[in-house]
Amino acid sequence: MPVTVEQPCSIVDCPNAAAFRTRSKPAWCLEHLTSLLGDAGLDPAEPFPGRPSDFWLSTCRACDTTAHYRLEYAMEKTKTGQPTCGLCRWRAWSAWGASLGATVDHADVAVDYSAFAESHGYELLDVLDPVAAGGIVRVRCRSCQRIQAERLSDISWGCSCQTKAATPNQVTRSKANRMTFAASNSPAIPWWDHEANDELLWKTAKRASTKVAAWKCPDCGHRFAERIAAMAEHPVCPACRDRERTASHAEAERLATLPVSEVPELLATWADETEPWKVMVGDHFPARVFRCAAGHRATMSPSAYLTNGCPSCRGQETAARQKPSVAEATPEIAEQWHPTLNGKYTPENVAADSKRQIFWHSGCCDHTWRDSPLGRYKYQRLRCPVCRSILGSLAWRDPGLAAEWAPENPTDPWHLAPMSTTQFLPGWVCATNPEHRWQAPLASRSNGAGCPECKPAGKSKVELDHLAAAKGLFGAAKSGRTLRYPEFTSRAVWAADISVEVEGSPVVIEYDGSYWHSADAKRLVDERKTLDLLAAGFHVVRLREHPLELLDVEHPKLLQLRVYSQAPDPAGVMREIESWASAGFERPQPPRTGVVEV
Repeated sequence: MPVTVEQPCSIVDCPNAAAFRTRSKPAWCLEHLTSLLGDAGLDPAEPFPGRPSDFWLSTCRACDTTAHYRLEYAMEKTKTGQPTCGLCRWRAWSAWGASLGATVDHADVAVDYSAFAESHGYELLDVLDPVAAGGIVRVRCRSCQRIQAERLSDISWGCSCQTKAATPNQVTRSKANRMTFAASNSPAIPWWDHEANDELLWKTAKRASTKVAAWKCPDCGHRFAERIAAMAEHPVCPACRDRERTASHAEAERLATLPVSEVPELLATWADETEPWKVMVGDHFPARVFRCAAGHRATMSPSAYLTNGCPSCRGQETAARQKPSVAEATPEIAEQWHPTLNGKYTPENVAADSKRQIFWHSGCCDHTWRDSPLGRYKYQRLRCPVCRSILGSLAWRDPGLAAEWAPENPTDPWHLAPMSTTQFLPGWVCATNPEHRWQAPLASRSNGAGCPECKPAGKSKVELDHLAAAKGLFGAAKSGRTLRYPEFTSRAVWAADISVEVEGSPVVIEYDGSYWHSADAKRLVDERKTLDLLAAGFHVVRLREHPLELLDVEHPKLLQLRVYSQAPDPAGVMREIESWASAGFERPQPPRTGVVEV
């Protein structure tokens, strides 16, 4: 059962605390969560999983069928008056179709339900209705352990934890949307109006943000407002667009009275029976006949032929362009290319979207089969049709994390995508110390969560990210170094967040999070620590997280930078520190003795 957090239930006058934390959506206590599930005709068969978006094992009150459903999904079905239960829903759908006189396909009475489920990655639990909707069964996914009540035709696609594994393009697009607009290399960056936009928006706005920002056309200087996401993908100036439309309309009016005989490009390819001086370029009906220099015959309007040229020639040019090969576009599939059975065809000379039947070999079970590159990549996306391991699995995308997958888990990393939702809490074995064993969701591990016992105590993820960036740029960098100097007047000992040597000078980097450093007392501590470090001969960098104000300390060896929790940029911060050092900050005396390393 999840731990109750200090957030009130969203139901008015409810004195209970919510069973989960949320920032922008309603949160409910366990009593009202059960009530919302009951409104959908379901009773919980296990404790609340932690979030409304998680699958909750529930039993239907009408048919006594137990399966997993998201509470969010159940609430949507309640609003529309539809049953949430899979068996009830498909039975109602089948009855509705029959009432309209529709012919409903029935399941083959000779079908082997168990073998059918097994071949698509499921374990058969029950045959709920062999007649309605082509056959309704209750199955459990062998990979994520989710129980579903679905039609045979639906389970033939496999569980969503496998068939919806992200493709490389989707992963790239997702990462691009999460990065800040300023760091995205978007073509709209030169359009950003720094005079009209707040500097905070420039530093924190994501590439996929729906916030409205000010822009300035680099061509005509027109200023306008538009959503960041829309501009990031395809920047367009409304003033330039209006001028282009006006010019296009004027051109259309000109072509409406211009005979084909006066356009040399059209006259040279004219093959229509009608005299060219009788046909205007702007006439769209009927279509006219043209024949290009290569002998290709095309039937289309004169204006379309004038604008686009011969469609056959354009098609040949497109076909002649080099398409990405299997080796270039899908390296995971390319590594399974059969070494001897494909003759002259190789991963380098077959296009990734080819429909050619190719022999493949899976090393996991020594299975050989035929399929096209397009079919392998587009449909079920299986790495092996026998073992039902998937493309884009955790084992392929993150082998280091897969190495920490505990052997007692009910499935292996080849059968789950990195962000899959499982109905079991995966176990992990620390690669650094195998005695460290714990449980954590797959998504949290894929997002960077590490071993809880190896994690440096008292350090947030953003501080650790800045430490890693300091090590990457400056080499040796330490976290939590204990400093003891006679110049310290506020305290005998201070602990440095990050200590590093830059351009031969010792530098202490302090990260001041807005939550912990907002109090006046903490600000006073930050100022005293800074003065002590400066007195001891260190260069000091204070990273003040917005909306913290800068410290009231001025010193040639002090650099204060404003950082943003919404858009951390550790590498950029370290480059700024490097530039400060390269510009020639004052060289301090070598550190005195008495430094204690912990």
